[in-house]
Amino acid sequence: MAFTREELARGGVWTWLVFLALVALVIVVPELASTFAAGWAGIWSGDDAGAILSSRIVDLFAGLPVLLIALVVCGMLSGLVALVVTPLAGLVGRGLARVRQRAIHLCAQLALGAVVGAGVALGIGALSGWWYPPLLVATTATTAVATATGWWLTSHKALRDDARATAARSDPS
Repeated sequence: MAFTREELARGGVWTWLVFLALVALVIVVPELASTFAAGWAGIWSGDDAGAILSSRIVDLFAGLPVLLIALVVCGMLSGLVALVVTPLAGLVGRGLARVRQRAIHLCAQLALGAVVGAGVALGIGALSGWWYPPLLVATTATTAVATATGWWLTSHKALRDDARATAARSDPS
């Protein structure tokens, strides 16, 4: 389970991209669900569901610039965190280089992501004085899943490439 610097960098990039995708989902999906739930509730209550739904959709699109700004800021901050934490993930990986069970590596990356996510959320809370427990839970979970997914995508490709290279070397033709 040894890995190269390129594979470590690829894992860091995958983790960052998966994190950004998850953050977008965590922000957008509840808002979309709320918008459509308001429309359905209007239908069942006898209110003008079309007016409710259309006003919520207008509100949703009006909020898109704020969402994009939030994603850009989140992307920059998480990119800095990824640059700092990727070498730490490399140390964890090197410590487990002789461990062949992928589940142990996956759990280690999940734990690393959870610690980093909680640390960042608590740090932001301490610096801003704004404590929001659901943000702590969402950040911890999102970072843990992104870290494990980034590791899995990278290790899967690396192991597949290693298997192909071994097969090519052992092929007598």
